[in-house]
Amino acid sequence: MNKLGFGFLRIPQKQNTNEYDWKALDRLVDLYMEAGERYFDTCYTYLDGHSEEGIRRSVVSRKRREDFCLTEKIPGYLCRKPEDAE
Repeated sequence: MNKLGFGFLRIPQKQNTNEYDWKALDRLVDLYMEAGERYFDTCYTYLDGHSEEGIRRSVVSRKRREDFCLTEKIPGYLCRKPEDAE
């Protein structure tokens, strides 16, 4: 696996607004994958869930499943005991 990952902690925003720029995100994902990369990561706490929405819009709904690897992180500060990971 390559060491470079595409993290969804940040998503481009339209200039002078609080709206996400989904077309710009699509272009970034396409360029990343055209360069031969395939590893994406997110966490449900990123951007109040909009990170997962971005993954769904720009990767999952547009790319073949066998062409990418997706990792969902668990926020360590919310896991106090092994059962919390469930």
